[in-house]
Amino acid sequence: MRIVFKKIDLIDIESVKESTWAKSMELVKDVDEFDAPFIALALELDSPLWTGDKKLINGLSPKGIDWILTTDIISEIRNE
Repeated sequence: MRIVFKKIDLIDIESVKESTWAKSMELVKDVDEFDAPFIALALELDSPLWTGDKKLINGLSPKGIDWILTTDIISEIRNE
């Protein structure tokens, strides 16, 4: 179990830039504002977000957000 924890990096949410928070809130304001921290971290790290939250996926997809990954997408990538 210790091996797993050695590969986890904790990120202080307060290290996210204010402009990134603003962008995150703009993206989720009509979807689910409780998802803003996850979107903000993905934006700040320039990283895809792995989620099964269909409301979030369906709300962000029409806004051109293509860096949301589902378990199905990850499985497809792994199996290629």
